[in-house]
Amino acid sequence: QTNTKLMKKIYYLMLSFLISGSVSAATYYVTPTGTATNSGSSFTNAMNFKTAVGKAVAGDVILLQAGTYTIAYTAGAKNTISFTKSGTSSSPIKVECVNNGRAIIDFSFPDQEWVQDSYGFSITGSYWSFKGIAITRAGYQGAYVTGSNTVFETCAFYNNRNTGLEINKGGSNTTVKNCDAY
Repeated sequence: QTNTKLMKKIYYLMLSFLISGSVSAATYYVTPTGTATNSGSSFTNAMNFKTAVGKAVAGDVILLQAGTYTIAYTAGAKNTISFTKSGTSSSPIKVECVNNGRAIIDFSFPDQEWVQDSYGFSITGSYWSFKGIAITRAGYQGAYVTGSNTVFETCAFYNNRNTGLEINKGGSNTTVKNCDAY
């Protein structure tokens, strides 16, 4: 019986390690010149923005260096960045510019050019948080939100081909704080 009690204690101890969060949140460092092959472990080994968005999961932080991130334009094509994954209420996925700076995401659409539904950011996932981000020259809306529990703080949406920020088709519980759209 003593052996059975010991085995139970070991079992519960191992189970508690598994449940207690042996996986920690990651921070991905991103610069305008970062590459898809870099690890994103620091600003000197920075990855690009699209790669970081693809890797991020609940609790992760995508930390952007201030500057302009140019998204390539091809005539007649969408160049949307999609945010399809979801964070949680206690572990949102954060996209922030370092030191209260401004990271400008420039979608490069020329004046008078647009493509239907070519959003800058298409946010279908939930529990995303954006801080210090500017979205400009997107082919349609700067950001189009259909997910829930999204936060925009000190962001700007300007010179996009349609609205700057649109919350639509089920998008809910979106917080917009100290942002500009023009």
